[in-house]
Amino acid sequence: MKEGVPVRAVTVQNEVDTDQDGRMPAARWGQEYEIEFVKKHLGPALNQAALDTKIWILDQKLQFVGPCNR
Repeated sequence: MKEGVPVRAVTVQNEVDTDQDGRMPAARWGQEYEIEFVKKHLGPALNQAALDTKIWILDQKLQFVGPCNR
């Protein structure tokens, strides 16, 4: 936490299953690329910054896992 703003969780902007027809920027990575990005880049960056921020992956599928705290 810096500047008093806690960031509890982040997600990779990824809309691989959604056809945006160019109306909105989105990564179109398959799950293996999203996981690799988190493993090699995002996760290490958060660790290096000593942040306790959670990383949500494949979060576009939350509707299939039931209710969650939002």
